[in-house]
Amino acid sequence: MKTCRICWKELHATNQSDICKKCSTELKKLKPKPQKKHRKKFCEECGKGLSRGNTSGFCAQCIWKVKEHPLTGRKQNVVHIESRIRNLRGKKRPEHAEKMRKVYYKRREGGEVLSFKGCNHSKEHRERMKGSGNPVWNGGTHFEPYTPVWTEGFKESIRKIDNHTCQVCGEVYTSGRKFAVHHIDYDKKNCQPFNLITLCISCHGMTLRSKEKWSTVFTKKRLTLNNK
Repeated sequence: MKTCRICWKELHATNQSDICKKCSTELKKLKPKPQKKHRKKFCEECGKGLSRGNTSGFCAQCIWKVKEHPLTGRKQNVVHIESRIRNLRGKKRPEHAEKMRKVYYKRREGGEVLSFKGCNHSKEHRERMKGSGNPVWNGGTHFEPYTPVWTEGFKESIRKIDNHTCQVCGEVYTSGRKFAVHHIDYDKKNCQPFNLITLCISCHGMTLRSKEKWSTVFTKKRLTLNNK
């Protein structure tokens, strides 16, 4: 009498395989699903990489070189200008709102597209945004050195654990700049595998803000991956 090679239960006479039906179902659950590969798109003008949702074939900087902007030659409504100023820090910083108002109304008189392109921040603003004045300041940890363990080979081993897949958007690495290996607790000295996770360059940039939220999300994600 034949027996299952996994659980050693007795097989039915009509069973042509060497495992029972229950074990076969469990094996199918453990089998990894094939990852969907996305073809990388590039700007036709400058060759810069494009996002997956871009269908125009041009990046944001080059699109208006070959296509006329829909707001060109049009004047913005005064009510719309004031609402933009009010929403963009106008309530908290009256001096900032006044500077924005000058730029917006000056551009409105010329009928140009409303943007701050070509306008530079003042010297006072640049000084104010340095160090602890910057909202993403983290005590200068960016300048701290990594541990000797932090080598390219070590990072590659973490990427292999995650199957070279971004654990936020699910993008699979194909070519170009390698995916980042992110510290879940934002501590460069903690290079344990359970504290590291693979992220694409775009998603890694999002982790600069809301650090507590991302730490919680990635901790749960890592526990889920380890239990699989």
